[in-house]
Amino acid sequence: MEETSKRSALGVIEILLAVLGFGAITYLYWHPFLLEPEAHYSVGRDYFQNSWNLWWTRFAWERQMPLLETSWLFHPSGTSLAFHTISFANSIPGLAIQDLVSQTATHSYLLVSAFFLSALGGWALVRYVTGSAWGAFLGGIMYSFNAYHTSMVTQLNNAQFQWIPLFLLALILLYRHGRWWHLIWASLMLALAGYADWYQPIFCVLAGGLLLVLWMLAHRRLFDFKFWGKLLLMGGLAALLMLPGIWPLLKIMMEGHEEQLADPVRYVGEMELLGVHPQGSPFLHSWPVVLGYSMSAVLLYALWRVRDRGIAVWWALLAVSFVLLQGPFLVAAKRHFPDIVLPMAFFGQIPGLSMVRVPHRFLILLVLALSVLLGYGLREWIHRTRDGGAVEQAPSRRMKAHLLGLGLCALLALEMQPKTRQAIDLQPAPFYSQELAQDDRSFAVLEIPLDFRDGYSMWLQTLHQKPLIGGYTSHILPEALPALQTPLMKAMLPRVVDNDILTLPEFEAVEVEALTEEQLEAWRRELLEQNQVGAVIFHHQPDFPVPQVQLPEDPGLWDKLYIFAMPFRFNRFVNNPELWRQLAAVRYVEGLAKESEQARRLMLKLFGPPTLLQGNAEIWDLRGELEARSILAPR
Repeated sequence: MEETSKRSALGVIEILLAVLGFGAITYLYWHPFLLEPEAHYSVGRDYFQNSWNLWWTRFAWERQMPLLETSWLFHPSGTSLAFHTISFANSIPGLAIQDLVSQTATHSYLLVSAFFLSALGGWALVRYVTGSAWGAFLGGIMYSFNAYHTSMVTQLNNAQFQWIPLFLLALILLYRHGRWWHLIWASLMLALAGYADWYQPIFCVLAGGLLLVLWMLAHRRLFDFKFWGKLLLMGGLAALLMLPGIWPLLKIMMEGHEEQLADPVRYVGEMELLGVHPQGSPFLHSWPVVLGYSMSAVLLYALWRVRDRGIAVWWALLAVSFVLLQGPFLVAAKRHFPDIVLPMAFFGQIPGLSMVRVPHRFLILLVLALSVLLGYGLREWIHRTRDGGAVEQAPSRRMKAHLLGLGLCALLALEMQPKTRQAIDLQPAPFYSQELAQDDRSFAVLEIPLDFRDGYSMWLQTLHQKPLIGGYTSHILPEALPALQTPLMKAMLPRVVDNDILTLPEFEAVEVEALTEEQLEAWRRELLEQNQVGAVIFHHQPDFPVPQVQLPEDPGLWDKLYIFAMPFRFNRFVNNPELWRQLAAVRYVEGLAKESEQARRLMLKLFGPPTLLQGNAEIWDLRGELEARSILAPR
């Protein structure tokens, strides 16, 4: 009894130390988000989209509107949000948190919590698999505080990594012990992974399936029908738990629209054989830079020293995930080799997997496998440090073993710490809050440039709360597009766009000066009477200061080596991903504004000079036109 109590107390202490340790690292990485939660730390389009998701959930809830159907985007047609980035694991707690703090602060708190919880999820899996306290803590750091995860400031919907390792832990327990509460636990974790992000159940099934097949082959349990029955029951229970959230998506797929969800593969944050070149960055960084030199050292030690039979399946998961994240064909040194076909090329032929559009998402499984392998490696390293040598030196060896574990954990955490995020001075035109938000009448807003990857216009909608012509959803369905396929709206589109979705309306050139008054009046009726547009805003430049950065104009050998091989913490070209997002946003807005010059000339022809000039925006306030046509009642 005394020994049992001692073990229980030790377990509690270890859990508390893990909680305190991951809490400290979370604060080290993300303290600006906690100290100034109302500030904006990103201008990425996905950041604005996820902020909109929090706003829309509350907006729809308060007005008793359907959560996954909206006419506030792609007005007046509206669209389904079934395969949009609304994450129930964020939006549901976000409803409660927004009762206490603002939408922006809610976004900050949810994002920071994802890193803390993901670290605990990775820690729990590695702790069970390896039995090593220090190995588990190192694995938790690797799983949550890696460069891929910390770059997800923009992607709240993808940041909750904790459910995948917790599902795998439950699956391992189910395989080894077969208890019913393990089955229920696995079902719940799989369902929660789905409510975080619809990709995550796919990753759970891929990783879990690979591990199970390898174990069952090794243990000769392929024909263990009792276990197969439990697996089927687990999957069925998880599907039942996910049904309320996934039913709208299933309806779309059953209506024959699955091919519309299978967009061309996007190389966002492109992964390749030699390393990574982040989104918006022109530079290639080696894998040890992106994942850590300290990680590489422990991984090589595991490869050299660890002979535990249980480690083999995690090496297999590492290899499979590395191949999958390459995409449908080989990419090396920024060169594409489409003739060298890789397994992901066949995903389009497999139901469900055809929706996996972004290869870099498989980095989740890569860092998961690395986390477990690091746990094995550090366990072996500590074991050899602690247990080798004379008996009388045992206390000093134990101390050295603890210092080794602490040192490697601290080294990895400090090496992979990104540059401290700085608040961005976002200054939208006062017209949104001082005019549109104060007008309780119903009318729509048209933002130009009119682009289908514009998350900022959705964030602006959270200020004015009016229906928006256009929008940025994860999958744009045909039902959303009728109002945007008219000659007028095609003429309003940018002349050239960087977009890989083939089903969207395309720009049509018109001779603006040759338009007749009859044609102009028809187009006025379309904007005002059919679409009820009360304001048109043309953005020439972004609403934040353009960051100043010096790039090597003609990089020499030293510059190339620095960029490719300098450790993450000291490599200014990789440890500040937000800088590249800001530069990309500047190029995006300015480039599209130039390509939308025809839309501006059309507005001048239709309604004359803009009503207001605020900041970098020209504003046509058309509410008077709506009143004159009896579409809006006078204020």
